[in-house]
Amino acid sequence: MRRPSAHILLIALAMLFASCQGGPRKIPEKKMIQIYADMFMADQWILTNVSERRTADTSLFYEPIFRKYGYTTEDYQYSLHRYLENTEKFDKMVDKVKETLEERKKCLENQQSSDQ
Repeated sequence: MRRPSAHILLIALAMLFASCQGGPRKIPEKKMIQIYADMFMADQWILTNVSERRTADTSLFYEPIFRKYGYTTEDYQYSLHRYLENTEKFDKMVDKVKETLEERKKCLENQQSSDQ
């Protein structure tokens, strides 16, 4: 069996080192809006699926959503803290989340009516 070449090993080590550098990142507003919309939908799913409530660990429940957009829980927490520093801007972002959810609802309704 061949051992990995030095180049591949160096690249892997460089990627590992780069991923460990720095602290949490601030999530851009557009992505944060999408994340919040997904989080709301996930909350609604848990509310309607009573049997799954017990198995949903709230600290881990949103992690797949953050990963979907390329972020971590730490990135989210850091971003939330930063966005809450400007409550007017945060309120506008929440309004955009509502708009996003309304658009998603319309799309689902249109899809359901076309399926019938």
